[in-house]
Amino acid sequence: MIKNERQYRITKSQADKFAKALAGYRRDLSLDSDLHPILRKAQEDALESQLSDLESQLHEYDSLKAGNFSFDELKSISDLPKTMVRARIARGWSQRDLADALNLKEQQIQRYEATDYASASLSRIGEVIGALGGRLDEELLPSDERRTLDDVLRDLAGLGLPKEFIMRRLVPREYADHDDRSLPHPAAAYTYIGRVFGWGVRDLLGGAPLQLQTIANVRFKVAAHVNEQRASAYAVYAHYLALLAGQASPQLLQKSIPQDPIQLRSEIIKTYGSLSLDATVRFIWDLGIPVLALDDPGAFHGACFREGGRNLIVLKQKSSSESRWTHDAIHELWHGSQARDEADRTVLEPDEMSEDRRRSHEERTANQFAGAVLLAGRGHELASKSLARANNDLVQLKTAVQRIALQESVPVDALANYLAFRLADEQKANWWGAASNLQPTGRPWNAVRAVFFERADFSHLAEPDRQILAQALVPWEEAAG
Repeated sequence: MIKNERQYRITKSQADKFAKALAGYRRDLSLDSDLHPILRKAQEDALESQLSDLESQLHEYDSLKAGNFSFDELKSISDLPKTMVRARIARGWSQRDLADALNLKEQQIQRYEATDYASASLSRIGEVIGALGGRLDEELLPSDERRTLDDVLRDLAGLGLPKEFIMRRLVPREYADHDDRSLPHPAAAYTYIGRVFGWGVRDLLGGAPLQLQTIANVRFKVAAHVNEQRASAYAVYAHYLALLAGQASPQLLQKSIPQDPIQLRSEIIKTYGSLSLDATVRFIWDLGIPVLALDDPGAFHGACFREGGRNLIVLKQKSSSESRWTHDAIHELWHGSQARDEADRTVLEPDEMSEDRRRSHEERTANQFAGAVLLAGRGHELASKSLARANNDLVQLKTAVQRIALQESVPVDALANYLAFRLADEQKANWWGAASNLQPTGRPWNAVRAVFFERADFSHLAEPDRQILAQALVPWEEAAG
């Protein structure tokens, strides 16, 4: 939603750029014969949708400036923040004018509107509405004023959303250190939680049982030892973040994903000079696929979402191995190249030792593809040499891998990972501990996040989505809990 003249000018400029981009895309469409028709249609639809959204915002602002507004349009408390902004614009007031009417500083009104009045008490909201010529209908308010944040958190925990996760990732910072009773009634704070899971403020505060939505077309189940309810709830959260990543990068046009691992390896190295994690992630972005790194514990290992023909990759694990993260990025990219006739598709990754993952032909093929990229198609050969040198003794394999990697001039960490996957697949042997000891330690999550900050444009997101995505990108240990 456009809230001031500056945003109006920026939105108008963006709409002009998208209109030109759409015209250019249609003009050059015939040049890319390798692009699947569904992807072509999805990309054109994405541009049209973004342009339509921008034009709709411009039209709404122009209409409001002309005075076309009525408080009667307010149907629920979740609509209240935008209704107040619309009322101000229709009245012909700037943010400074409203601040003056309330004896506040202009910056306070700017903060209120930027966060959809999340930090405003009901008494303050009532004052704003009164200054704008309306009144707050008490029938819109939650029926049970006695429910606290603790009550809501208990309800959410029963759905697989632990209190610690909610407080670190979904409660705005201004509420993270407060008990609900210490504030007049922070109903707007619940919009952050409800935004992700499709609940209104009345749903959260009303006390009725909450229903958790599910994601359709999920390809794999999480590992048996993982709490399925927790994983399902987290999947909804990760899916929402992936969609935000897509919204924050509307300028990306998806290109064909190389199907040959050697070709993919060659293109990454040719473009960025190496096969590092940074180079791989940047190349995936170049293909028009946002890559989001999450730092939360448990639930699942990673994901590849496809919405409306557009792939979105989530990387998520606690390993400090750059090679493991690079493998995972390529693994998810392979998933993105499959079933191109399916416009919507979700692949959730269990951990490496999951029985479902070992038995899945698709997962094994994705692992083999990633290994072929990292080891130039020599994975099977080098793994066999390593096992032969160790006389198939897993105790001696660590030393054998180091010697073969040095002898054949391949990365020891990549070869160790390949062997760990192969042993898990063929012998159901857990060699991950030894493989981990051959990995240089680092903070791969930081590297993936840094590229995200470079490529994504948060200005395309409205509040509270901007804040939700920003909180997701804070290290778990540093997030307020």
